[in-house]
Amino acid sequence: MTIAFFCYFYPNRISGPSNSITNLARFLIGKGMDVDIYTSEKRIKKSFYINDMEIKVFNDFESNYKDYSFVVLSGIFDLNIFHVARTCVKKKIKYLVSPRSNIMLDALKKSSFKKRVALYSYSGYVLKKAFLIHFLSEEEKMNSIFFSNYIVARNGADLNLLHKADVAKKENLITFIGRLDIHHKGLDFLIMALFKIKAKLISEKWRVIICGPDSVGDKAEIESLISKLKLNGIVEICPPATGINKSDLLEKSKLFIHTSRYEGQPQAVLEAMSLGALPITTLGCNLDSHMKGFIPSCPLDIDQIAVSIERGITTFDENLSLKIQTYCLENFTWDLAADEFILACKEKGLLI
Repeated sequence: MTIAFFCYFYPNRISGPSNSITNLARFLIGKGMDVDIYTSEKRIKKSFYINDMEIKVFNDFESNYKDYSFVVLSGIFDLNIFHVARTCVKKKIKYLVSPRSNIMLDALKKSSFKKRVALYSYSGYVLKKAFLIHFLSEEEKMNSIFFSNYIVARNGADLNLLHKADVAKKENLITFIGRLDIHHKGLDFLIMALFKIKAKLISEKWRVIICGPDSVGDKAEIESLISKLKLNGIVEICPPATGINKSDLLEKSKLFIHTSRYEGQPQAVLEAMSLGALPITTLGCNLDSHMKGFIPSCPLDIDQIAVSIERGITTFDENLSLKIQTYCLENFTWDLAADEFILACKEKGLLI
């Protein structure tokens, strides 16, 4: 049986969904599945590679659709995904939708008018005609628009980061990796929380690095807030960290923080855990069931984020770091994610 994955892929650009899909596809292939991956970007006319996986061009699907047992769509607010869904309906091909936080209630509050219009039109069509909704966790499902017919199959940690972290390399470093998106990633709350514990950060010589692309144009506002609060010597804004640079950064970080309002299951947190960083997360990350053994996820609240960071600073030690890494490697490998995806699809009759 052959599966087709669709997502917005673009050459030399890796997002959470594109990284997740290519890694999942790799392991599905390793388990005997036939998988093709397509970009939803119609302007791309030549195939390319992400994580050594070929990304086929959009138009090739029309000539190959008969090959597929089912299709997995990612990106419900992408008009081209609607065109794929419509083709699937026309050709009587079952498809799954992986919303990846897009239908979480908090996610729908941003650009709410545009999203309501989409949900009453093309995005609503994509969801309504889907055979199943694919959530990354039960928490994502519980925090999303209600759907009774769904599967849950988790994310994994990036293969390139799965090695035994050298705890001796850890520094008094708190790291954030993600888009410089104030609303989505809660970066204003994070910076205000850091201001509340500024004296402790200075006295115990902690640094904070915020890495990510300025894809929504919020970098200047973030830098202005850091300057206004006189956090320049503590908080540094850096370009996106990828490959070995990301691995090195996470390996020397004692704490990793993710203050997002909504996430499916953020890979950045899992990657940080795989290298022994203590995760500080908000409830919107949908990871609290995994955080309870470390530092429970907190609401997106300045005071509570500050308390969680202080607790992390106090709690971190070598034994906890090794425990975090072991937990991640036992719960978030792509091998396990692929097994869970296959089993869930079999239980729903998509795979024999």
